[in-house]
Amino acid sequence: MVPVIQDGVVDVTNWLEDPEYFNYPEGAREKSALFPPEPVPFDFIKPERRYLFKLSDPRYPEQFWAEVIAYVAGCLLGVEVPPAYIAIHQGRQVSGALIEWFFVDGEQVFVAGGNRLQRLVPEYDRKKGTDHSFQLVQRACLAEVKSGLQGDWLLYWAQAFLFDALIGNTDRHQDNWGFLSWTDDAGNAVERLAPLFDNGTSLGMERHLDHVRGWDDNRCEAYLGKGCHHMKWQNNDIGRCRHFDLVAHVVNGNPRLRPVLKEALENFSLQEFERKVRELCKLTVLVPLTNERVSFTLKLVTLRHRRLCTILS
Repeated sequence: MVPVIQDGVVDVTNWLEDPEYFNYPEGAREKSALFPPEPVPFDFIKPERRYLFKLSDPRYPEQFWAEVIAYVAGCLLGVEVPPAYIAIHQGRQVSGALIEWFFVDGEQVFVAGGNRLQRLVPEYDRKKGTDHSFQLVQRACLAEVKSGLQGDWLLYWAQAFLFDALIGNTDRHQDNWGFLSWTDDAGNAVERLAPLFDNGTSLGMERHLDHVRGWDDNRCEAYLGKGCHHMKWQNNDIGRCRHFDLVAHVVNGNPRLRPVLKEALENFSLQEFERKVRELCKLTVLVPLTNERVSFTLKLVTLRHRRLCTILS
């Protein structure tokens, strides 16, 4: 998959706010659902498609860049990630990520993973997600296979764990994954796992550059080694599983997945990733993507890539 690298910043000042999702309530960061005007301002914007305009956590002003960089990484890794672009709202004087809605209203319905987990465990705590485990997720997916779930759900999760480990995503909670359902031409209920959306809590964006300036590889490795996925591996585990351990668990328990993930990682070009991310530095916004931030991001991704290659070798 080839990511679209925009050649200009999208201005959403005059985009139509979606009354159904006005001030979209889910998640920690401010976001709003918008529709583009006619004609669309760029070829990569889809007419009549809903988009999510998502700002940074005020504590981490550069965070919105992570959504776009994660989109680039996902495409180069070969996983399905909603397109994400850099946008501004001139009227509000804010910059953010503009993320394409990953399904079409009226054609598909999204069901959050947390809904399926609560069906299995009625007392499941959606707010804290402390019982979010891959053991429980497997039960949910196996139950959906009986209801028409398409595709290799185990491969989907192996690729998701690889992607999350590569970008250091810590927020794949029970409502940041889910199922798309629809009715086919024969009237049958069909489902598939949704694209990997909401990828902004990643890529070290919570680290202010003043605090990481001068970090060598050893210091970065120590930081990466502490990174955890939102999921535990098993229900009775005390804490969340570390990113690299999660990838190791899934391939050690399912050997057929190892060569698939290994090939995806080998095909991920760090040079191409750097080239495309540095192109984003050319975009002029209130909070620019600096060369220093890109260098830190590339260092983290390179070290993660190296560690993952060792796990999958």
